[in-house]
This record gives sequence, structure tokens and C-alpha cells, in this order.
Amino acid sequence: MPIFDQSLIVGQLFAANSKPPAGPLELLITYFPMVLIVVAAWFLLYRPERERMQKQRELLNNVKKNDRVITASGIIGTVSSVDR
Repeated sequence: MPIFDQSLIVGQLFAANSKPPAGPLELLITYFPMVLIVVAAWFLLYRPERERMQKQRELLNNVKKNDRVITASGIIGTVSSVDR
């Protein structure tokens, strides 16, 4: 018996044992883990980053002349002028 014919027979057997279409509760159970992962990622990754950026923006807006600052590369200096 050719392989093609065998695969057709196996496909028909699985199709005969298939379930009816999923109901709303089954869909909820299926997609709940994905939604949970997205919400967890938002709380663990996006939200802290947004808060860090907001804090950095606030610090930059509060810089004024003669403030002592340290750059990202570690250079210590004094602000001589601020352009906004």
C-alpha cells in the first residue's frame, strides 16, 4: 500500500475521532496562559522601565547651572549652562 494511501486512512481515522468545536470556556482556558504571560511581562519589564525613564526625565529637567553631575562614563563635572 503506498504511503499516500496510508496517510489518507490515518487522516480519516483522526478526523472521525475529532472533538466538536470548542465552547467559550475551553477558549478561555486555552488563551488564559498567554494573557497571563503578557500581563506578567508588562508588570515585570515594561512598567519598571517606564518608571526609570520618567525618573531620569525628571532629573534632567531639574538640572540647573552650577549643579555637580556625574556622566554615564563616570566623568565628574559642573553644569555651566542649561538649554531647554
